[in-house]
Amino acid sequence: MRKKKSRIKRISGRANKTDSASDYIHSHLSIVGTSHISKDSVTSIRLRVSAFIPDMIAVELDRKRFNSLMEYYSKSDEKRKKDERIRISDIKKVGLKGFLFTLIGGFVQRKLGEKIGTEPGIDMKAAIDEANRLGIPIILIDRDIEETLREFSKHLSFRERMRFVYDLIAGAVFRRQIVEFDISSIPDEKLVSEMVSKVRERYPNVYKVLVEDRNRIMAENLAKLMKNNPGRRVLAVMGAGHEQEILNLVLKSKEEIFSEYKKSMDSKKQGESSYTYSFSI
Repeated sequence: MRKKKSRIKRISGRANKTDSASDYIHSHLSIVGTSHISKDSVTSIRLRVSAFIPDMIAVELDRKRFNSLMEYYSKSDEKRKKDERIRISDIKKVGLKGFLFTLIGGFVQRKLGEKIGTEPGIDMKAAIDEANRLGIPIILIDRDIEETLREFSKHLSFRERMRFVYDLIAGAVFRRQIVEFDISSIPDEKLVSEMVSKVRERYPNVYKVLVEDRNRIMAENLAKLMKNNPGRRVLAVMGAGHEQEILNLVLKSKEEIFSEYKKSMDSKKQGESSYTYSFSI
């Protein structure tokens, strides 16, 4: 019986050693999936911040969207309406299809927000506010929005454009939804998976540009952030549907990230030993 116990203990020890890099990622990176117009997102972010106690907060924004979001919340309703005017320069920057997508997407998000009594981007604003309250860095990990929209304009197929028009008409006129869900709350994992699957099926190029490519870039930025800041706890806030894939991609770099952490720990130990030795002399 004793031999059996000791064998189990040794196997368990090997497993823990093998998984130490994964354990490090899971203990130092926490990802919150949110809805950009749901008040529940604000509560989820605050609860996660309180439980996880991060050293920095990463958000699904780039510099342009961050500035736009902060300007939006600092302006009156009248000023916001003036800023919604169409500019030819914006169309040139991202392409007509990319511009129309943001125009329609922004309109829909504002109208849905009005319906449930919230402002668009309420989740990102809450994450930024939490970082400011705690006095910790806010890290922008998303791809440049203009680059994303240029890729969107380039790859959106004729079939996808027709499907997009059909889905808009079906939703507006016939109240038909591809997937039904409560817009006032954060959709659960099963529902998110179903919605992502529908987008991938009906809009493969849209999925690649808006989800797949951005997931890869955000994961790369998170992995780099963790490598450059060993031992720091990172809370990442992003729209529901991104989080699991991004975590899986970050885990592909787990050995490199964990290696940097071990190096930093070794350096600290050497520093402490050096200090103790000189002090004893």
